[in-house]
Amino acid sequence: MAKKLDNYVAEITKMVELNQKILRGVEYGIVVFDSFYSKLIQNEIADVYFSNIPELEKLVKNIIKSPNRQNNKGHNTLLYLKNKKGLPFYIEYHLNFVDNLIIFTFQDVTEKEKIKQNIEHINRLAFVGEMSAIIAHEIRNPLQGIKTSLQVLEPYCEKNETTNTLFSLLHQEIERIDRIITNLINYARPSEPNLESVEIKKAINECIMLVFHLAKKKRISFATSFSNEEYILVDKNHFKQIMLNILTNAIKASNIKGKIKIGAISERDEICIYVKDYGMGIPPENLEKIFTPFFSTFTKGTGLGLSVVQTLVAKNNGHIKVESEVKRGTTIYLSFPRAIPNLMSENERYRH
Repeated sequence: MAKKLDNYVAEITKMVELNQKILRGVEYGIVVFDSFYSKLIQNEIADVYFSNIPELEKLVKNIIKSPNRQNNKGHNTLLYLKNKKGLPFYIEYHLNFVDNLIIFTFQDVTEKEKIKQNIEHINRLAFVGEMSAIIAHEIRNPLQGIKTSLQVLEPYCEKNETTNTLFSLLHQEIERIDRIITNLINYARPSEPNLESVEIKKAINECIMLVFHLAKKKRISFATSFSNEEYILVDKNHFKQIMLNILTNAIKASNIKGKIKIGAISERDEICIYVKDYGMGIPPENLEKIFTPFFSTFTKGTGLGLSVVQTLVAKNNGHIKVESEVKRGTTIYLSFPRAIPNLMSENERYRH
């Protein structure tokens, strides 16, 4: 009898060990509850997710205790949560009932969901881009007519403080609309780059001069760190537009008497340019949205600046990275291929 009992215990132990190996080997979380909602089994993956996302364990208990839990039986259901860093997180769960047991299985589908959202996002952007280009062209023609008519009428109007102010404001608003149209067209149908060797220090100093009046209003100072021998292979006009958008955003985000640091880091085949401000920063949940057209963290922004930047950077064989912390500031990194000084542009080489 004792031998039979020992053999039975050994078999049970062997089965428990086998079950534990199976639970450890699966790529999804498993939690088994009894009819009183007490946890009986929980595999290692469930341990990891519950410890990293405390909200998840609480949510699981709410689901199994819900009067409507039978509605979810046998179906895959998607849940949206946030991890400790505040970033989006998705799990797909499956609920089953065996005798008096409740079996809750779940899987991390964050990457799968991101790919799905990216495909939808790309499709939307393609549509938005085409529509934006059409609308922009339709607006620009009558806008030029308004601008010309205003220039003709202006000399015939009585000159006083009110009319001078009004005409000045009208010209400014026309220019603002024209910049929005230009951004729309550059986002939707950017011109092909004319790649040439561009000296970073010289090009960025020119851009700083163009935004200096904006910085002066907030008494913002610039600190630059460049070598005279740093050149990148880009379209000069594209690079100017990229830097103007980034510097303008940095000024807007900066506090009064703030500082903006601009420099370059030499890498193997590339040069990385960074622009760092110490302003309001971007919340983690908005960081993935900043390149989306018409999304803006500024109340008066059009949300097109960084969309254009991303498009032009990609056109010029570069890449962009953003790091930000709320109330600590934002750093934008732009990497472009290294160039030889005085390298002729592709068009110039073709002419020769």
